[in-house]
Amino acid sequence: MNFLFAHFYSFLPVPLIIFSIIIIGRFFLKYIGNFEGSESLIFSYALGYGIVSHIFFIFGIFGFYNKFAAWFFAVGVILILHRVSKKVFLEILGHINNFRHLLKRNIFISTPIILCLCAAFALSFMPPHYYDSLVYHLALPSEYIKNNSIRPLGYNLYSHFPQNAEMTFLFSLLAGDEITANIITFFTSMFLLASLYTFTKKHTVDEKTGILSVFFMVSSTFFMLLSASTYVELHIAFLCFVAVWLFLRYVRTKENDSLLLSAVISGLAIGVKYTGFSNLIAINILLIIFSIKNKEGIINISSKIFSFNLAAFVSSAIWFVKNSIYTGNPVFPFFYNILGYGDAGWNRSSASGYFEMLTEYSHKSSIFFELFLLPYNVIFNPVKFGGGIDVLGDFGWTLLLLSFPLIFFFKKKLSNSLYPIVYCTVVFLIWFFTKPVLRFLVPLAGMLAVISALSIYEFYRRASFISKFLLVSLVSGITLVNMWYFFFIAGIFQPTGVITGFESRGGYLGRILKNSPYPAFEYINKYLSKESRIFFVGEQRTFYCDAKMVATNVFAPNPLISWANDSSTADELHKKIKLQNFDYIFYNISEAERLRPYGIFDFTDKGLGNWRGLLKKLESRIVFYQKGLAIYKL
Repeated sequence: MNFLFAHFYSFLPVPLIIFSIIIIGRFFLKYIGNFEGSESLIFSYALGYGIVSHIFFIFGIFGFYNKFAAWFFAVGVILILHRVSKKVFLEILGHINNFRHLLKRNIFISTPIILCLCAAFALSFMPPHYYDSLVYHLALPSEYIKNNSIRPLGYNLYSHFPQNAEMTFLFSLLAGDEITANIITFFTSMFLLASLYTFTKKHTVDEKTGILSVFFMVSSTFFMLLSASTYVELHIAFLCFVAVWLFLRYVRTKENDSLLLSAVISGLAIGVKYTGFSNLIAINILLIIFSIKNKEGIINISSKIFSFNLAAFVSSAIWFVKNSIYTGNPVFPFFYNILGYGDAGWNRSSASGYFEMLTEYSHKSSIFFELFLLPYNVIFNPVKFGGGIDVLGDFGWTLLLLSFPLIFFFKKKLSNSLYPIVYCTVVFLIWFFTKPVLRFLVPLAGMLAVISALSIYEFYRRASFISKFLLVSLVSGITLVNMWYFFFIAGIFQPTGVITGFESRGGYLGRILKNSPYPAFEYINKYLSKESRIFFVGEQRTFYCDAKMVATNVFAPNPLISWANDSSTADELHKKIKLQNFDYIFYNISEAERLRPYGIFDFTDKGLGNWRGLLKKLESRIVFYQKGLAIYKL
């Protein structure tokens, strides 16, 4: 029964968080323009998502990172805006009822949709164990809460990145726990699916195309895996889709409020991840095309472009301002060689290492040859476009990418089809010519799902009986392959025991994490004071540690190297570390060996001798040792 209580505790804050985001978004939406129906609900969530992220950023400035502040904010928004709350609540009930009837009318395709969603939702109750989540997506909000401040963390490069999604995770951690954050991603993904259906039905006037677009998205392996995690790709996918949808609404209605909101949401997408710039660039190109087609003058076009980008900048400026204050570079770590890096704990060698990592998946041969081979590689060699945990985004792209060219035969069935086609082409090319990791293409997946659904459905309507049979067989086969990939990858994670309560969180994380630090964290959390300061060596995954610590990121300078190299003896190194107010050293020996090629132990001969001498000196002060995990009391 304990696991049922834990799951209930994790889920309890979710409706409150989602509802408060919608309410505050709806409140501000009315000042932008008049939006009605399901569009209003979706746009309210998108706008509220960004506003709430900014509010929790401000909470960090004033030191309001506690459970009371989170619950007070959520409940207060609903009570103070009670009229808006009541209206939105009734709208949600109406949409749920419509959704139920929609599923009944399309039972053949709705059944696999529900099965896929149930599988993904179950996986969201698995304790987060993906590397990026433990290093920064959850680790950063957790550290902000411990420090009661939004200030960047020393030696963690990622604390200088945009963090709109991390602010929603922080809200989730305060109101619930890490499982709550997983579920928030799941429901944000549901808003993406609702956007696909609503947009497609409106622009194709066909319910079946709308639900087919949902099917194509939800049955993609990457969607099922990412929607149950604290990765941010589906967060940005939702915002990017809403942004381009609003632009197309502007094309249809010529209402400037749609263009303004598109700009704001585009900026919020950048505030999730810098890859949102590809969305902004693409919509700028669409706006130029639209203005030229309408024979607008150069002054009017320039004014629109300026206003659009100004609105996008304002809605994402909070992260640029933060970076400017702490590093002198608004888009740090990019352009570090031009704009500098201030006091970010950065140097040219660490910069070189970080950007070499970004080119790890760059094209190894002719880029045009790589483009020619793309369809083959997507089907038969998808891991070419990612490695390690990037496998979460590698699988499930076959239908979305291969059916895209069919739209040129049926583009009259999609209103203003030129713009979605150009949008997809621009975003795809930016992705392809930069770092072609398929997980970074997820922000485009929404529009690809719409176009694929329309293309395949229109082809099916015109096909002969034999062709229809072959098409259904092909789509069904690809879907089954996607499902197989999902269950195969999920099986590697072995989540059943921990989800059903037959395995403890500690037992699961101690077993599933490579070179798992969790046994040491259990000791720290149970026996050491939360005020203890611990210096981590060879370990970046800090999320499950309750004590205050410094964990150097492999792409930032390691102070241990300079301390050791500049010390004359091991005793002096010991004093230097103590002068930094550290009480303990946690050394993950196995993980440190894995990370050694990244330069975390690039000591001079003298520095290496000092480090080894310190470890020998502290052998008598080991307070915990298990399977290569050592905690030394200083």
